Amino acid sequence: GGWHNLRQLFAHNNMLISVPKSLVDLVTLQTLTLSGNKLQSLPWNLAALTNLAEIWLDGNELTVLPKGLEDLEFLTTVSCKHNLFQGAELERAQELQARFKDESLEAALREPTPAAQLEKELWAAYRSALQEGHVYSNSLQHETTFSRRSAKPVA
Repeated sequence: GGWHNLRQLFAHNNMLISVPKSLVDLVTLQTLTLSGNKLQSLPWNLAALTNLAEIWLDGNELTVLPKGLEDLEFLTTVSCKHNLFQGAELERAQELQARFKDESLEAALREPTPAAQLEKELWAAYRSALQEGHVYSNSLQHETTFSRRSAKPVA
């Protein structure tokens, strides 16, 4: 199916407690974002994702990282802050993060994310359609104004 050609998987902030072992079947995966969940472990053979370039694991309950991540040919970013690593595994996690630190992260944080940009564009299109009379909504009893900061409607 189409999942086998997946290049990016964003499953952050979903309260996940586990990921399926079949995750490693996604051999074309380049970006794996699992931050902000409740993960206590990852598939032991995660390094089978040989095309992986970025892995984001911040804010979980991990105590161990899968072996072999450091050997992935295309890996450029490992982020695994705010987990439960201790001792030698904490040192390994810190070493991996230092070795595979995304240098463009600060610049990316200053720029709007694609999702935020899309949301802004969708609200602008909706607002324009409302003004031009192409959209009618029974729920809008008064004119809607928009905040410039959030691009979200403000009643």
